[in-house]
Amino acid sequence: ELGINIQYSTVITARNDGSSDVHQCRMTPNQLQKVLSDPDVISHGVEPIYFRENTNCIPCDIVFNGGAIDPEGNVYVCNQLRIIGGNILTQSLGQIWKESSAFKRLREITLSDLKECTDCEFFQYCSAGVTES
Repeated sequence: ELGINIQYSTVITARNDGSSDVHQCRMTPNQLQKVLSDPDVISHGVEPIYFRENTNCIPCDIVFNGGAIDPEGNVYVCNQLRIIGGNILTQSLGQIWKESSAFKRLREITLSDLKECTDCEFFQYCSAGVTES
């Protein structure tokens, strides 16, 4: 219905208070590959995106992973980037996904826009995304 593609990530974001203890629960890329290679689990491709080789891609999967909805119905683009994209009490989730100016703005950001990140020596190992940038 939404016409979106699926991309998987092993990223688990830090808690809102900045604590990163949840990172110990993160799957390794090999573990994710194993799970996604099981035909009983998924039928989508599992090829990773290498950011260093594809700087025109979107640097964070926040516009793909569905964000969060709070008890008041506010839809956030990310559970850490607290930007409201709309409210499900006044709009459908599909309408918010397709028409929210916040979602549209984030979809326009490419990795090449984040010069500080692409020039960093740790770039190929980082998955901080837009929330850290």
